[in-house]
Amino acid sequence: MIFGSVILYNCEPDVDDLGEQLFLNGAAQGTEAPFEVTAYNINNHDTIRTDASKLSFGVLGAFDEEKFGMQKASYLTQVKLSTYDPDFGTNATVDSVVLVIKPRIATDSVTTNTVDDNYTYTTAADGAVNAKKVVNTYPVLKFGKAKRNLTINVNEVKTFLKSASDTVKSNDSFNFDSQVIGSKVFNGNVSSVAITKDDGGTALFTASTPGIRISLDKQFFQDKIIAKKRQT
Repeated sequence: MIFGSVILYNCEPDVDDLGEQLFLNGAAQGTEAPFEVTAYNINNHDTIRTDASKLSFGVLGAFDEEKFGMQKASYLTQVKLSTYDPDFGTNATVDSVVLVIKPRIATDSVTTNTVDDNYTYTTAADGAVNAKKVVNTYPVLKFGKAKRNLTINVNEVKTFLKSASDTVKSNDSFNFDSQVIGSKVFNGNVSSVAITKDDGGTALFTASTPGIRISLDKQFFQDKIIAKKRQT
């Protein structure tokens, strides 16, 4: 302990007066002067990319941000037929159209509910089968902590959204029709459904991936796709 103290003492530098003139007799005096500040933005067209390859963690809807306040984010996409000029047969009619959105979910926070112990499931082979309907509910991983219902509207996009290999910037302008062809109130949770046979527990139906299911206007697809057969 004595030896260590000697070393510490001997390592101290000699006292000097460097900077002393800044503190003697109040020599350093601060001066405050107000100035008007003008803020402006410069548009360098360097907005973020918004094509599909960059949107795996995109934020949708309206949300509060600490620095910028209320923000809104929407999403535009388009689908096309898997083949050119498909043959739908004679007098084809659209039965139903369902849009399924599959967001990122908290798989470790599942809630399982048996919603119907006396469910009847009809199959072509066995007819009416006594079954049980089970619903698994998951919270969606989303921005913010506020639990607010979000209304999702589906509209027709009027502008071609380029190909999958093209780069799209967030300031690009696209037109869409104001007519809503599908709508759903989203409460922050998604569900998957499993239907099992009472006799033996065999799975009759399983929706393995939870998602937001939105029923769309079937007449819209009847007019836009089926009725357009053989037209360019």
